[in-house]
Amino acid sequence: MRTAAKIWALSLALLTLGSCTGWRVAYLRSAVDQATQQDVMARLGPPDFTEDLTAGGTAWTYRIGPPEECVGYILIFDREKVLRVWRQESC
Repeated sequence: MRTAAKIWALSLALLTLGSCTGWRVAYLRSAVDQATQQDVMARLGPPDFTEDLTAGGTAWTYRIGPPEECVGYILIFDREKVLRVWRQESC
């Protein structure tokens, strides 16, 4: 019985984490080459970190979740402030 409860609790935790990040992934996939910084900020809020890139663009970083389950999103915008690429990583 204890094993079943642990599996259920782990499944619930993974489902909760997935539901927190799943819509972001779907949005970012659809936003590449279309969304501006203003569009992304309206959807995701202000980034946790920003960095000006030497090529003239900007990188934004979002961190979602507690430290032990943190998911990071790195978004790269071009000079015209359009999202060109993004990646997901552990924090």
